[in-house]
Amino acid sequence: MTPHLVRVRIPGLGPSAEGAIVLYVAMFDTKEEALRAVKLAVPNEWRVEDVVGQADESIVRRRKLAAGAVDMLA
Repeated sequence: MTPHLVRVRIPGLGPSAEGAIVLYVAMFDTKEEALRAVKLAVPNEWRVEDVVGQADESIVRRRKLAAGAVDMLA
């Protein structure tokens, strides 16, 4: 499993006219699976934009993330 970092935009929140950005960690084999899982996990009005990298292994251990997990970074 790869800890994909997925960028999500929340329209109408934050100083930018485009909205605030939050990151999710999604534990899936492929980027496509990670994007699909995050889309199912967030409200419909939020925009799931892209996989922007991989989370550090320390985050996975600290949050005890397993295969198929989706978790928002605070």
